[in-house]
Amino acid sequence: MCPRGTLPRLRPDRLRQLAFFREFAPQEIGRLLDVGVARTYDDGELLATEGTRKQRRVLYVVLDGELHYVKRIRAGCARVVMVLRPGEVGGFLTFLNDDPSPVTVRSAGRTTVFEIGRREMQALGTAEAALTVKLLRNLLGSTARRLETLLDRVAATSAWALDLERHLRALPHLPETTEGR
Repeated sequence: MCPRGTLPRLRPDRLRQLAFFREFAPQEIGRLLDVGVARTYDDGELLATEGTRKQRRVLYVVLDGELHYVKRIRAGCARVVMVLRPGEVGGFLTFLNDDPSPVTVRSAGRTTVFEIGRREMQALGTAEAALTVKLLRNLLGSTARRLETLLDRVAATSAWALDLERHLRALPHLPETTEGR
């Protein structure tokens, strides 16, 4: 991860156009900008690596570009399971606990994110409790939406598995042979 030189000044009025920041007043966004930092990642750079605790514990909001969440499915096989686009927030699973990262997070193309670390969040909570509660409510809303999406995927996968089972049961059974034994 590499901060890139001087980033353009982030303006609250422009950030309010992104989904994550819509509920915040310009002065609240200004306060968040005071405690957070914008970082730019090059194509393929990792923000987190599945199974490790090495990454920094930060929340990040995509400002420009995309982040891909990659999950190992089995040895040698990994899939992009989620894509974060501008205005979407990530990092809260490792931000909120000390468990290893459940996914690898990598930049797809050049990607700029706004980050707030644990210490900065704690300081903000001490100085401005109402703003911190609003930020946490936003995170919980994002978590709830992702959980709903996950549950929809689980239901669709379960329905597919049940259909497959029904089709397999309908196949004629092959007679057992002794050839090849």
